[in-house]
Amino acid sequence: MKIIDKGKCSNKNGTTWGFGIRSADEDEKMDVMTYHVYGFGYYCYATSEVQWLKPYKHTQRSYLAGRPEKTYLLPKEFSISIRTSTEEEPGMVSCYYGAQYDGFYENVKAWGGSWMKMLPWAEWDHIHHVYLNSDMSIGEEVDYLNDQNTKYHRNFKVRNIDSGEEDILTIYATQREWERGIGLFKLINQNKTMIRNELNIEFKSNNMRVPQTSIEFGEYTIYEQVFIDWCMNENLEIITELK
Repeated sequence: MKIIDKGKCSNKNGTTWGFGIRSADEDEKMDVMTYHVYGFGYYCYATSEVQWLKPYKHTQRSYLAGRPEKTYLLPKEFSISIRTSTEEEPGMVSCYYGAQYDGFYENVKAWGGSWMKMLPWAEWDHIHHVYLNSDMSIGEEVDYLNDQNTKYHRNFKVRNIDSGEEDILTIYATQREWERGIGLFKLINQNKTMIRNELNIEFKSNNMRVPQTSIEFGEYTIYEQVFIDWCMNENLEIITELK
């Protein structure tokens, strides 16, 4: 066995614990079997010329007349890993078994697949998605099926400082909230929440920039100020607010 790579894992996406083996790979043209181990914030990859785990040979016909069939080596993998949670990403258990392949290959009869599950005490449970009023107070729920609520829309007439073109922008702000944990597991996290505010900006016409953009902003920031700062960065002058 030969170690080909090792080092310290980044804690940005959580610490991973696990072990796995993988057969030779068609894409990477590897002719050896690979072992990988994660634990205590470190990882290690090693190879072995003793290939007791063989790849699956898949033969696929060509769509072009006269072209011969081609045989592909689909790697087999058996692994299990647990990734701890971070502020942004929930913890997860991952398991890979048998042949691994994507939709490029047709009529594959090999046994294999993958299974993933969020850790119930680490998963973020979505609580609500609501509109925000001008004073940042909570408004009505966002209706995903019929998003025609213009009650919270504000329209502004703006001018492009560089070209002199004028346009009308529609803005509105929304807030999403999550609680960490599912069911009773929320108690473990002491009802920890995550809040994200978003300012949505839509152009009346396509004369200037992209027709729509979204900006995330802080929980205690007035969204009108976010809009003013964005206009300054985009060289747009706010002429007036349309009622």
